[in-house]
Amino acid sequence: MNQKIPIISKLRELSQNDNLTFSLKSVLIELNALLKDPNTEVPQVAELINKDAMMAATILRSANASSFGMVKKIADVKHALAILGFSNIQKILTSKVLEQAFHFQPQELWANLWKHSLAVGIASQILCNYINPKLKEIMFTAGLLHDLGSFIIFGYLKEETKEICKMVEEDPLKRLLPVEKKVLGITHQEIGAFFAKEWNFPNIIVDSIRFHHHLGESKYKEFISIVTIANNIVKGMELGKKIDYLVEPIPSTVWGMIKIPEKEFPKIISDIAKNYDEMISFIE
Repeated sequence: MNQKIPIISKLRELSQNDNLTFSLKSVLIELNALLKDPNTEVPQVAELINKDAMMAATILRSANASSFGMVKKIADVKHALAILGFSNIQKILTSKVLEQAFHFQPQELWANLWKHSLAVGIASQILCNYINPKLKEIMFTAGLLHDLGSFIIFGYLKEETKEICKMVEEDPLKRLLPVEKKVLGITHQEIGAFFAKEWNFPNIIVDSIRFHHHLGESKYKEFISIVTIANNIVKGMELGKKIDYLVEPIPSTVWGMIKIPEKEFPKIISDIAKNYDEMISFIE
């Protein structure tokens, strides 16, 4: 029996009945729709953000942290948007939604997945800087959200999560995707991509979520490869923990997509560690 549709329907219903998730998600959906429109202007985005006090406070805090050399503090969202830019706004607010709306128990499991996701976002951004610097902010978001499906599973399917964790703990060499398929009939990649598409994220992010373990049919293969490599670098560095923390063999086709010289990787790893420590100290 195909369990995909019942699981997706159940998750959609549970998230819609969760007031915090629904409220934050609604703002994010509207924001993503605005940012897809090239004619969107600062006042429109500011008006949307000002509807949610927590979102507005997050943006002002970030803008003031990034402009510490300025004499006057930034006190309104329009000014903050001018300082941060739209790409950074999407990155900051997506991080906040992921942190606040999908905060599940046990705390240690959530904290480890959250830190891992942050690190993959940072690593994706750094790798992208070697390939297409103009897309480095959107690749941070793609890396940050690569395990969106895991946040949703762990947050809303408590009994299934226990079963998945138990099966992986009993055999540490067992891969997560086959376990998810056995328990749910669907993987965190598929769940994450489904909801990312529903929430108006760009296709480059949706496909990065959908194919970050196995490169599939997508016109964004180069950028999916960034997230795949970033994910495994972060696993190897042990930044945050996952229930499945095996570093996966990366096919030569994936390495071939990014074409970053091998000599650059010591610096890349050093930059990931430095930026990760800075971001963790900022959010904690």
